[in-house]
Amino acid sequence: MHDILMEICREYFFRDSKENVMNSINNNSIPEKKIRVDVGGGKLDPDKIARYKRYIGESYNSSDYFVVELTPLPGVSVVCDITQGLPFKNGSVDELICVHVLEHIADLKGIMKELHRVLKSGGLLRIWVPHCFSPTAFGDSTHVRFFTFETLTQFGKDNQASYYYDFHFDFIGSQMQIFRRWYKSNLFDKFLEKLINLNQRKGERFLKILPYKEWEVYSELRKGEI
Repeated sequence: MHDILMEICREYFFRDSKENVMNSINNNSIPEKKIRVDVGGGKLDPDKIARYKRYIGESYNSSDYFVVELTPLPGVSVVCDITQGLPFKNGSVDELICVHVLEHIADLKGIMKELHRVLKSGGLLRIWVPHCFSPTAFGDSTHVRFFTFETLTQFGKDNQASYYYDFHFDFIGSQMQIFRRWYKSNLFDKFLEKLINLNQRKGERFLKILPYKEWEVYSELRKGEI
């Protein structure tokens, strides 16, 4: 599947309009396999592979994911500005992952609506973002939005603020975890993550006294049946 998509992108992306790219991808005969998209995935290198194996599991294989990115980096399938739309038709993607992407996007509602649009009914959205108490949250000048463990719950259909949106996910859950633990895992960090997530509201307050740790929020949402 990945090779087919890469061939389409090479042939069409730099020559034709975005609409032609979308038509070429969406109308191409793709084998019966789940369509997984890494939104804003960046370049493929050993650091990314190590990080994704921690996030997704040891079974992670970069060739299983179609990578959409603003810059033509190694491993990128299609270069496009995701804030202007994704090159997929409605309800065409089985799984979307966004690893440290949403903190760079001012229009959170707009990008979440676009992610919702391209997901199939029952499709899974997996998101990792820096926690607002993490030193890296404000240390990166390209970050324009900040997250707690509750931020993305607003997009869940059962949230009390859901009336602000004309689209809704089934919010599966979120957890706080230590960023960069894939470099050197230790039992204390694992214990700390479990402790913080026993009561996330109280645990989040505890993060304020752990400034030496870089925390992130992992959330899962699913597009409900339409």
